[in-house]
Amino acid sequence: MAPEVLCTDRRTGMLGLYLASPLSRWSYLGAKLAAVSMILLTVTLGPSLLLLIGYSTQGYGPVGFTDWMLTLGRVILAGVGIGLFYTLISAALASITSRRAAASATFVILVMGTGALVQYLVDEARAPVEWGMVNLLLLPIEFAYRVFGQPTQIYYGGFTTMSTPTVYAAFAGWILVALAVIGNRYSRVEVTK
Repeated sequence: MAPEVLCTDRRTGMLGLYLASPLSRWSYLGAKLAAVSMILLTVTLGPSLLLLIGYSTQGYGPVGFTDWMLTLGRVILAGVGIGLFYTLISAALASITSRRAAASATFVILVMGTGALVQYLVDEARAPVEWGMVNLLLLPIEFAYRVFGQPTQIYYGGFTTMSTPTVYAAFAGWILVALAVIGNRYSRVEVTK
């Protein structure tokens, strides 16, 4: 979604014209990222909220108001976290090129490639389990498990897992790297009239 939203304006030259108006590059970027995030949140947050509501109405949900609110907070944190993670990674890749297909293909290859490569390195080459920090496919899932305080269901070589601080640090690190790439690329966009 992010390549479709971000690459088109740069490729056609409309971004420079937008920036000639009272619209700043950061408000433009914020609006575009919000649009991508809203669509992505329907996938990362919507089903979890629906499941929580469904279980609660059938008597299988959390017991008591406090537990229900705690679970709701965790559902929101995990869903928004995963949505933000993938929004920013895809936007960072889309900010590097003006070609939608190249940005989309790079995103798929990067996410799937790191997932397969890290799994191979840890399982077969006996690399340290901390290599899971670069696994863009499973790191957000690890994050969600940790938000819920549950042991992970993702095992690397010999059923060892990354520590919770490592998962949180890697998750935040990828978000910061993506923000740095986006900020760097969009700070250089020239205004045209």
